[in-house]
Amino acid sequence: MKNSILKYDKISSKSFTSEDYTSKKYRKILEIPELNNTDYIEYIELIDDQKIEQISYTLYGTPDYWDLLVLINDRDPLFDMSYNFDIQEAIAEDIVQKYLSDYSGIYKGNTYTRMKEYVMYKIDKETEENRTLKIIKPSRIQEILKLINLLDI
Repeated sequence: MKNSILKYDKISSKSFTSEDYTSKKYRKILEIPELNNTDYIEYIELIDDQKIEQISYTLYGTPDYWDLLVLINDRDPLFDMSYNFDIQEAIAEDIVQKYLSDYSGIYKGNTYTRMKEYVMYKIDKETEENRTLKIIKPSRIQEILKLINLLDI
């Protein structure tokens, strides 16, 4: 998958070449005033399991602006999206199972049930918070990209 914005410097040694994730200051993008201006920005509601690349493709005709959407929303593209109930339940199940793996109390079943309800509540709340995504209006994407290119990142 191509990155439109997230391009880091390379570091090399005899045995490998890697990207230096500390080489750029991408948080400066959030300081662009237009990213808080409704002439440039709007919000959309996501459906469960929607991928950031799909959103970019739908809006801009290319998946390549996924990284820009992640940056302006300050999100992790894997963990900060909205997920369906089955995925939420699997995540909750895993969290509770790991937590209780060393539990030796006599109320393990009751503790499991209460913990899973609590974890499901938290995951569902996070999913609903992640359902709204800030986007750059398609008609303004090129203007925002020009402003980003002017930054000393």
